[in-house]
Amino acid sequence: KMLSNVMTSRIYDNGMPCTGEQSLIMPKEKEDEIIGMFLDRGGVYLVTEEEDIEKLRKAIFPKGFDGPINVGIVGHTAAEVAVYAGVNVPPATRLLMVKLDKFGSDEVLCREIMCPIIRCFGYDTFEEGVDLAKTNLMLEGAGHSSGIYSDNDEHIMYAGEHLPVGRVMV
Repeated sequence: KMLSNVMTSRIYDNGMPCTGEQSLIMPKEKEDEIIGMFLDRGGVYLVTEEEDIEKLRKAIFPKGFDGPINVGIVGHTAAEVAVYAGVNVPPATRLLMVKLDKFGSDEVLCREIMCPIIRCFGYDTFEEGVDLAKTNLMLEGAGHSSGIYSDNDEHIMYAGEHLPVGRVMV
């Protein structure tokens, strides 16, 4: 269910709706499995090379934190964004996944991205994952919404109590 929901929300209208998932924040021990499920589905390209990630940073936010998103990529397909950035992907690519180690004000790609790109982060403890989400939300997105894919009531309540959003979708 998570895979279908995330794919749909990020590729619908080329990632324009602000209610779509911007990030996948997952336990480190499940990262390979979760990312693998997306790659197995097809139409997904995982960007891991630092050179390619830097190309995306410069294409999407040419002035970094000091400027707006590049309107030339807003609402374009993942393949079009990749071509614009100079990142080689298969033409049928519908979603770009970007594996990042930095977050919040240390990573410009943590700003809101209005095209079919999703950031991927791993965490060691659930509390660390919520803190990562909170840090990104405080950059751009506080007060809006967040989602959690869990059947652990303690985790759901913890996220609801600690994330600075108006709604948490479970």
